[in-house]
Amino acid sequence: MGRRKYAAQTITRRGKTLTRRSASKNVAKATIKRLITSLAEHKYYDNFATGLAMIPTGLIQAGLTTPVQGTGDGQRVGDKVTILSLTIKFDIIGADTTNACRVIIFRWGMPTVPVPADVFQTAGVVTTYNSLPNYDRVGQKQLRVLYDRTFSTTANGTNAYSRRIRIGKNAGPLEFNNGAITGTGLIYGLFISDSQIAPHPSLSWYSRLTYTDM
Repeated sequence: MGRRKYAAQTITRRGKTLTRRSASKNVAKATIKRLITSLAEHKYYDNFATGLAMIPTGLIQAGLTTPVQGTGDGQRVGDKVTILSLTIKFDIIGADTTNACRVIIFRWGMPTVPVPADVFQTAGVVTTYNSLPNYDRVGQKQLRVLYDRTFSTTANGTNAYSRRIRIGKNAGPLEFNNGAITGTGLIYGLFISDSQIAPHPSLSWYSRLTYTDM
């Protein structure tokens, strides 16, 4: 007698119909992936800067996610890093009678270091930006804003803002350029105020990147 044939049992998951065998394979693959991720060494890269002038033309900070290549603590093996988390703490101290101070944290999808004109729409701006320009969305698929807040400060020393930002792994991977600290998908800070006369409001920041490089 011939072998009796049975209809394959199916499972519908997330709108897709799978056989029980293929569903089991997918579960096994996901389990292995989670195991590899859990076994990967978690590394930490710390950086900081103090007393940065929040000038009206904007200041770009590039040191938030730039571990150098190597095998030591706070370094990376290879040219690709997976973000587990990024924590940023910062203080702002005002300078003028009143100031509007804007803090933007963003991911840049190009292999070059951005400038404020890459982020902001500069139409109508003559010599300086103000603190409330729009993003330049024309052809800027490489710009992904992760944090954007504007703070109001008064005279020097009277108001100090302190904030903690936590950015998870959904920010995406970091891919570096052949051993350099520049690359694609890196995270930058852009700090800007409406202060037209020095001394300008000042900002200090501290960051910790938690990552794997497997």
